[in-house]
Amino acid sequence: MALGWATQFLQRLGAPVTPGNLEFVYQWEKSEGGGGKFNPLNQGPVAGKPWLTTTGQQYGGGAADFASWDAGLEGAYDFLHYNYYKGVLQGLMANDPVAARTALWQSPWAASHYGYGSNWANVPIPGGTATVLPTGPGGGSLDIAGGLKKGIDDGSNPACAWTLTAPSVGTPKKLGSIPLPSLTLGGGQLCLLTKEQVRAGVGMLILGTAVVVGLVGAVVLVAYGLKAAGVEKKANALLGIMPAGKAVKTGATKTAKTAPVATTEIPGGTT
Repeated sequence: MALGWATQFLQRLGAPVTPGNLEFVYQWEKSEGGGGKFNPLNQGPVAGKPWLTTTGQQYGGGAADFASWDAGLEGAYDFLHYNYYKGVLQGLMANDPVAARTALWQSPWAASHYGYGSNWANVPIPGGTATVLPTGPGGGSLDIAGGLKKGIDDGSNPACAWTLTAPSVGTPKKLGSIPLPSLTLGGGQLCLLTKEQVRAGVGMLILGTAVVVGLVGAVVLVAYGLKAAGVEKKANALLGIMPAGKAVKTGATKTAKTAPVATTEIPGGTT
């Protein structure tokens, strides 16, 4: 019954029904340990669709009983289309169950995050002789407190690399990838920096550079303005508009001192 539900769930999503995808959904059901009626993924009610469930608080409150098999499938479909779980959906649609599993462990679907893999049911699907998915530690990047959060690379999902792409019509063209600092841990890679952190750092660097360039430009403009004002002052002085008036006064004084004094002749020859 669990395998049948997993098959129909993938079909409802429009995702490829492959051994890897099937095993991921089946392991998801087993890891949850069962929920309410027709609710193998142990989810809550769907916001805005109270008719799908018969018990459980609307907008959350734990696992709910769904009204029917089809209602349970529709509820799981709706939940996986929430923004919180878009990574899970994208992984399944791309037939990348490892990426879907990593996204699920990082998401708020389970408060425990399945121990980032340590509490995950690594079991084969019924009739299978071995598991399809790798059983690496899964989980995350090292945060400041030393805890595991996200960014583990088990070898098939290169989380510890930043892939560069160029925009194009249709599928973006891959330009290459830049490896990120990592440590080998339990068969997988522990990313010391995630792709999101690198992108954020590059964005801050570009923003900081733009601010510095703007400040330098402002300083240059102010300096140019002050220099231009000094040149204008000197030109005005040469033209006699400003301090040149002092020079004119000095010249007049000298002229007055050197001018001959006029004499008046007095009758009788006395001067």
